[in-house]
Formats: sequence, C-alpha cells, structure tokens
Amino acid sequence: MRIERRDLVVSAFLAVLVLAFFHNALLRGEQFYAGDTYRFFYPLKRMAADLVRSGEAPLWNPLVHSGAPLHAALQSAVFYPFSVLFYFFPFDFAFKWYIALHVLLAALATYFLMRRWQLDRLPAFAAAITYAFSGYLISFIDGLNIFSSIAWLPLVFAAFESAVEQSGVASVSLASLAVAAQTLAGDPVSGYCTFLICGAYWLILIGVSAFSHRPRAETSIKFSVLPMIAILAFFLSYVQIGPSQEFAQNSTRSVAISYDSATQYSLAPQRLLTLIAPYLFGNPIENVADWGRIFSPRFPLERTLYVGAMPLALMMIAVAAFRERRVYFFAGVFVVSLLLSLGRNTPIYHIPYRILPVFAMFRYPVKFFFATTFATSVLCGYGLQYLTEGNAGGTHRLRASAEIFTKRFSAFLAATAVTWLVFAACDRFLVDVTGGLLLRFSSVDAQFTHQFIPYMKKQAFQAAVVFALLGAGLRAYKKGFFSRNFFKIFVAAFLILDLLPVSYRAMDTTHESFYSAPRIDSTLRADGEMFRLYRTPIDMEQHLDNLPIRTAADYYLWNREILSPNFGTLFGYAYTDGYDSANLLWHNLFLRFVEGSPPLVRPRLLGLLNVKYIFSSHPLNHPDLILRNSLSGNVFLYENVRCLERAYFVPNSIVASSESVALRVLASNGFEPKTAVVLVDKGGPGSLNPGKGAAGFDVSMPKDFKYQTMNVSDEPSGVLPHGPSIGRPDRPSNKSHLELLHGMAEMPAPLAPVRIESYGPNSVVLSVNAPYAGYVVLCDAYYPNWKARINGLSVKVLRANCTVRAIPVKAGNSIIEFAYDKDSFHRAAIVSAVTIAVCVAGIVVRRRMSGKRA
Repeated sequence: MRIERRDLVVSAFLAVLVLAFFHNALLRGEQFYAGDTYRFFYPLKRMAADLVRSGEAPLWNPLVHSGAPLHAALQSAVFYPFSVLFYFFPFDFAFKWYIALHVLLAALATYFLMRRWQLDRLPAFAAAITYAFSGYLISFIDGLNIFSSIAWLPLVFAAFESAVEQSGVASVSLASLAVAAQTLAGDPVSGYCTFLICGAYWLILIGVSAFSHRPRAETSIKFSVLPMIAILAFFLSYVQIGPSQEFAQNSTRSVAISYDSATQYSLAPQRLLTLIAPYLFGNPIENVADWGRIFSPRFPLERTLYVGAMPLALMMIAVAAFRERRVYFFAGVFVVSLLLSLGRNTPIYHIPYRILPVFAMFRYPVKFFFATTFATSVLCGYGLQYLTEGNAGGTHRLRASAEIFTKRFSAFLAATAVTWLVFAACDRFLVDVTGGLLLRFSSVDAQFTHQFIPYMKKQAFQAAVVFALLGAGLRAYKKGFFSRNFFKIFVAAFLILDLLPVSYRAMDTTHESFYSAPRIDSTLRADGEMFRLYRTPIDMEQHLDNLPIRTAADYYLWNREILSPNFGTLFGYAYTDGYDSANLLWHNLFLRFVEGSPPLVRPRLLGLLNVKYIFSSHPLNHPDLILRNSLSGNVFLYENVRCLERAYFVPNSIVASSESVALRVLASNGFEPKTAVVLVDKGGPGSLNPGKGAAGFDVSMPKDFKYQTMNVSDEPSGVLPHGPSIGRPDRPSNKSHLELLHGMAEMPAPLAPVRIESYGPNSVVLSVNAPYAGYVVLCDAYYPNWKARINGLSVKVLRANCTVRAIPVKAGNSIIEFAYDKDSFHRAAIVSAVTIAVCVAGIVVRRRMSGKRA
C-alpha cells in the first residue's frame, strides 16, 4: 500500500483527536487514577521505572505480599517497547502519554489496515474512530495491560496478513515483532485471542491458495508462516515469558481454575443494551453507589460497550450487502467473540474451556469482547465503503439504503413518541409497578426504585435522539438537501460527536496531587522501624451502602486515605498482602489461613510476617492490638505488639511433614515464634527440601482440626543437618511436637539481635552474633530464585513458617547475604536478544537483495 499525502493529513487529524480527547491529562496537568490504576498499575510501573533509572534490575518487589517477583509478573511489562517512556521521561508525564499513544496506535493501525484493503479514506477513518475510541477500549484504561494489548490487534493482523501473502523473511520477521510486542504488553488473554483470529484467517488463506490451483510449493510456504511467526514471537518475548513461567509454577496460577472462577466476569446479556444506550444501567464514574444494582455486576470490568449508532447501522449494511471474503470472516469473528464474552451465560464457553490448550487458565470472559469491537469497526468501514463508492452504483446504494433507513427510523420515532406519551401519562403507575417487582425480586430499596424509571427514561431518550438524528441525516440526503461530499462530512462529524463524548465519560482523571501522601502517612512515618501493613478483608458492599460514597472520586479518595494496597508502596510502605492477579502459592495459603483463624490468633500469625500495623473496617478488641488512629469511613488503625523484627534469630526448629501441619503448629497456643522456627520436611527427617513449587503442595486442612487443641504427636519430628531441633542445643530430640510445644514457653529467647546492614529489592545483607547454632529468619517471602551466602560460602535458603526465609547459622559472627539469582533472567534475555538479531538481519538482507534486483 502506498501512503499518500492525504493519508498523512488523516493521520494528523487522528492525532489531534487523541490530544483533544485526553486534554485534561495531557494539557491540564491531571492524571489517570480510576479502577486498578491507582492501586496497581501506577505503583507497579513507577517501581519498575525507579529501579531501571537507578541501574537496578527490576526483578523483585519487596513491598507487596511480603515480597514478590516484579519482572516475572506479566503486568509489569518491563521490556514492552512503550515502557521506554518511563525510563527516559518524568513518570507522571510518561504515564499520560503511555495511555494516549496506545489510543493513537489503535487508530492509526486500524486506518492503514483498512487502506491496505483498498477502502477509501472516509471508511478507513470511520473504522479507526470506532475501534480506538470505543467505549470498551477506553473502559480498559483502568486495566492497563489489557488496554495496551488490545491496541495492537489491528497492527498484528495487518502484519500477519502481509506475512502470509508475501511469505518472505522480512514480512515474517515484522509480524513476529508485532506479535511479540503485544505479548510483552502483559495480557495473555488478548494475545491468545489475537492468535486465534489470525490462525482462523490463516486457514482461510491456505484454503483459498489450495483451491486456486496454485503451485504446491507456494501453498506449503504459506502453511509454514503461522508456526514460524509463533516460534519467533515466543523467543522474541522469552525475556518476559521465561521468568513468568517460572513464577506461574510457584504462584496461585499453578492451581487449576474452576469453571465458576474462570467465568466470574462474564458479560451479562442485558449489558448488550449499552450498545444502543451507553449508560443504561449507570456509570460508576458518576454514581458508584447505585452502579449495577439490578441488571449487572456491581463492578463490571467494562463501563459501556458503546461503539456508536452509525457503526452499528453500517455493520448491518456490510453484512447484508457487501460480498467480500473479509466481511464474512469478521462477521464470524463478531459472533464467536460475542458468544465467548458471554461466558457462563451461554453453553458455548464450555467447548473451548474443555478443548483448547491453556484456555482453561484464563479468567474474565468479558475480555473477549475486544474482538467483537474490532470486528464491528472493520464491518463499519466496509458498510460505509458500500454506501459511498464513487460511482453511480454507489450513489444508488446510498440513496436506496437511506430510503430503507428512513422508513425504519420513521417507525422507530413514531414508536418512541407513543412510548413517551404513555410514560408521561402513566409515569407514577409505572414507577409503582416496576418498583414493586424490583423490591420483590432484588435487594434494592424503595428509594432506589423511584429513581430507576426516570433514569432509564433519560438514557432511552438520549439513545432515541441519536438514532433519530442519524435517520434524519439519511433522509436529508435522500431528498437532495445536501450533496454527496457534504454527506461524507456529516458522517465524519456524526461519528466524532456521537462516540467521543460517550467514551469520554468512561474514564476519569484527577489532579496529580491524588498521588501525594495521605494524612495517615505522618502517623506511620513517625515509627522509624521496618514494618509491614495488613488490611483486614473489608466488606465493600457494606461500605458503599453505609458511607457517603456516591461518585468514583469519593470511592478512590476513601481508599487512598486508608492506604489501600498497593497504593502505599508509592511512599515506601510494605504490605504482607497486596493487590495482584497472582501471588506465591504458599504465601497465599498462609494469608487464607490467617483470615480463617480465630481473632485471638491472628495478631501473632501476622507478627510472623513483620506486620506491625493493621487496618480494620470494624473495631478490634484484642490484648495484642493498640488503637493508633481512627480514619474516615470507620476504618481503624491498630498497632500489633506481637510484631517480630524484619530479621531475627531463633535457636530451635520444628520440622513438620506438610504445610497443613506447619500451620497447625504456628496457630497452637504453645508455639513461641521467638524460640523456634517451623520448617516443612515432606521427605522425612534429614531430607528437608522446601520450595518445589506447586508439585505435591499440601494445602488441605483436617476437617476436625481445632486451633486450641492441637494434636500432632503422630507427626515425625526431624533434625536439620545444619542446626538444632527443639530441646538442648545441638542435640536431637525424640519428643513429639506437642510435648515440645508445651516446653517452649519456659525457654527464654536468646539475646542475639540480627542487624540489617543493607536492604534492597534484589539483595539483603544481615549480620548476627549467635551465642550458639540456630537460625536467622528473614520475614520476606520465600522464592526459589533467592540464594544465600554465609561468610562467603553458599548455603541453602529454607522455607520457614510456611512462607518466609530461614538460614541455619553456627555460633559466632556471621554475615548473611541474600541475593536474587539473575541467571534465569540473563538466559531469557540472551534468547530474546539473539532472536531480535536474527529478525533484524533477515529484514536487512531481504531489503538489500530486493534493492539489487531493482
């Protein structure tokens, strides 16, 4: 495709639209904050950017989940091309442009894809506007990895089609680079769906090539394109995929997801009405308290599915009238992706869930709707092309379609007028009848039912006005009130004025001061010690109903004031929990155990993880908790007096045969954490082998287990090869765990303070002067990639107290160095670097050969 000057003019206009759409952020100093932005993506991106700028590899995040992999988490997108913005520009500036440039990418890629298919500029422009500014895509600004990934779909599809058609080294390499970029953006579901779309299209092209009597060699080459792109893209993105696979094996993602969990966020069928009336069921930005009380999930991932009135009409024209292979294909994409997005609301989802590889690991079927949106934009372009082709046939089609539309819209307007007369005459009756039904079959109150009908009337009326204006425009053209060129201006203006204001309401920005420290910061900052925070599970439904939270701004400001995870990491606060899509399996097990344990046990268990301050949504009456502050919204801050230091020394160990037994020991009344550490030995005494990931991971708890009456005397008590067990130091004990625990309270903890010499994201240095052999416990999450050295000699890191790290030490002075092993990261980086070099070399050689032939 040859790019002409007018195409550049259209591209510039699209850039201006993006700038105008995001003017609050780009020109007025505001910042994005809604949804997962403030509590996940903003802190995550800033931590990675700060580490890279300081010359530190972004491998480990010590501030969430008592420590968790950073680069290995897909959402970090450390090596994603657009992440370069964070490394070279001020963070707030880069974060805004990161979002705006993805919308521009989606618009330009869609425009040039349609131009590549020989569509005129106006249809291509209409398709670009429909996809880039769709309510669905803008809604996912809050889910930054999803938003970034789906913006690449048009470019990936264009590069893939070019590779199949040309079957050259350069085209395959470019397509692989595009696929790898989408993968590095951080959302596997979007990449997987894109690959399925490209794979289906590839099969069609192979079939066309086979049945067109082309040479068998040419068909064979085309057949090899998809596997080649998949292999190259895998190795190109291996710098991210390799560590992520390693993390997944040791995280909650290694456990099979049930069908109910996998389909938790399925698109509610009634939500499809927002294709016509964009905020029929409310907008959380404007009124979060009443959002989705009746017809949809309380907090759906998408705020609206709206793509505009005209694209829907043009899509139907394309499907009904345009005889084109791509039209049929994208009509199929529309149907299939729509059915998949409905998830549990249709039996169709069971088929790919049971058959397709990896599919059962995905959550949130509503994500598949991005393919529906893209198919709509493509069909919109073809529908407008059908109407505006520059010939007599095109003019006849336009006027014939206008006549059809005007008839339909005349009937629609007549029905709307009658409906409004009925509403006006029987408004009170409808409110009473509908309100009675809602009160009977839902949990809403009477006050809300009296607000529901007027709100629905307003939204339906707005939708009726939009469709009426569209019908009036077509009617005016049919009657010859304006020319064909003026009709094109009408189409472009209608698309912009209809879609952009609606999508603008799907996002929210606020002043950059939102990311400044909240009031509670002064209380916590005065502590001066290393500690972690923990927030008890808060009933959000109760708070939304009982607190003065009406808008999204109220909701996010409330969470900001209570340092909602992971917001506090922006100010250096560490959490033992966190907000993430996955965390280490054994750490998650420990936290679930804490949440299910009796209230009297929780402070001591949390103290094992260096939790000194606890946020609670209700008052806590516990001898180990001291109230330090009462925050807005009935949230209380307590100090945990049972908090252990970040690193400490213990002389003894208890070896448990499984995680469940270890947790029973930790929760027992006789256990004293300053005297002993609990280790898991699944292979019997002397064969301690912790940290093997999910393989053989025992998370079952006995049904008859009671926290106050522990009985584990039938469990083996083992002896570690490099340290003592409970009893006399350096001498094995044959006592049962229960007998040992009863004697622990009489054993004084030795005075052997552990000093933290340095504490960084990828390394920790400790020093200890132990009076006798024992263990140094570091209250950071255990992960197999952490290695340790004592006085320069390598030593195995043990998983202690189910989730933290421990090192056996001898009597005397010891310097302990924990370091994150970078070998796997380096190997993955080398694989990706070599693959990039191969692709670039292939592109350069191919172009030089083409130049010589010319």
